[in-house]
Amino acid sequence: MRLEAQEEHLIRQIRTPLDRDDLEQSVLRITEQEKKKAELDQLKEDLETMKEKCETFLRQAAASPSVPTLSSDLYVLIQNMSQVYSMSSIYLENQSAEALVKLYEAKLSEEDAVNSDLRSIDTVVSTLKQWRSEIDEQREVFHDLEDGLQKARGISDRMFKAHNERDFDLDWHKEKADQLEERWHNVHSQIDSRLRDLEGIGKSLKYYKDSYGSLNEWVREMEAAQLKTQENQPEDSKALAELLNQQKVLVAEMEHKQSRIDECQKYSEQYSSGAKDYELQLMTYRAMFTRQSTQARCDLT
Repeated sequence: MRLEAQEEHLIRQIRTPLDRDDLEQSVLRITEQEKKKAELDQLKEDLETMKEKCETFLRQAAASPSVPTLSSDLYVLIQNMSQVYSMSSIYLENQSAEALVKLYEAKLSEEDAVNSDLRSIDTVVSTLKQWRSEIDEQREVFHDLEDGLQKARGISDRMFKAHNERDFDLDWHKEKADQLEERWHNVHSQIDSRLRDLEGIGKSLKYYKDSYGSLNEWVREMEAAQLKTQENQPEDSKALAELLNQQKVLVAEMEHKQSRIDECQKYSEQYSSGAKDYELQLMTYRAMFTRQSTQARCDLT
């Protein structure tokens, strides 16, 4: 009866999926399932003790005609226990994996567009690298889930051979695990894509600021020189000739600086284009995340 109650509760949980973006409810369900898993651990231990006693009794009553039936019933009970325990473990691992995916999907959907500040870009890059490091470290969650599915498949196959019974929930768990794996890869790909884009944006902005800084200083010097010239008009032909010569030098210097001006303009355009593309990527991801969350809610109703 206790095993059946555990199985019924687990089936109800499986048949009542959560919203795609409801991280809080996922955490609550994990906590609840961990308590149920602890109860199941105790039940498994009790069954192991009972199994040893039953096997002793069956050996002692080997001549009894009811032994084969009792032995078969014991086998079925043990296999059912293994099946429920396996499904409970997979469900808990599934919930843990889903909570992890939801956490980073939410983080990525909340990220703001970058501004024209190198420190701000560096901060976002550092954050994204930290997230990537965190998800790489927690990759074991999906390995555990895959291992659990393989064990459950073996139990299900044995049940089918012995009693022509198959665990149909196993296919649901496998499908769910595959979906989570795909979402996990998408999170990783999204982080990598943003890091690549930010690297390009940061370089363009740095090159622009460096080239603009030196050009801006030169422009200020030229403006000061021109202002001084306007204030001191030439009084004779010699002074006029000197002024004209200075203007020729200025024009030549401007022509010489043109390539650097063009380069500065190029970096400015690269930064502007990269920043717009990055912002569009954020908006697209946020819209996709919202659309999928909305669709998941509709599927539940």
